[in-house]
Amino acid sequence: MDALDRIIGKIVNVLTLFTCLLMLLLTVVVIFEITSRYLFNLPITFTDELTGIFFPWIVFLTAIDVTNRDEHIAITMFSDKLTGGARKFNKLLIKAIMLMFSLFMVQSSFLLCQETANISLPVLRFLTKAQVYSGIVFSFSFISLLLFLQMVKIWRDKSLTRENGAA
Repeated sequence: MDALDRIIGKIVNVLTLFTCLLMLLLTVVVIFEITSRYLFNLPITFTDELTGIFFPWIVFLTAIDVTNRDEHIAITMFSDKLTGGARKFNKLLIKAIMLMFSLFMVQSSFLLCQETANISLPVLRFLTKAQVYSGIVFSFSFISLLLFLQMVKIWRDKSLTRENGAA
């Protein structure tokens, strides 16, 4: 799994860099919009749509990095008290629930993309709503893969089945 972990890590790092660039671009677009609207009294309509495109992609691509680092919000008061097999089962159960939600999001967002494939954006007419929503499909597909691999690691981790429950 070490080679696979390195490959996944590199992919996540590239996606994180891409997300940072999107965030920088979003910042430039918003500053440009504010400047043109309030200093020059010249609102530019496409900047609002660009913001609406960039923001979901930033949010959902960031979720990939959060999942990879296992830094999501978690209440661990109960699970920290478990040891041995119970701790391992608890970790697997939590990841399985997250995986089921993630797969549900893949399916739902894919259906949303299908439903909106022919709906063009009002100003940037060469883009469709499906292209905006495709970030959700991509992100949750990758998150599902990460969660599956994390479950395999937990399953194979012998230290979780020892009585001390050290992770």
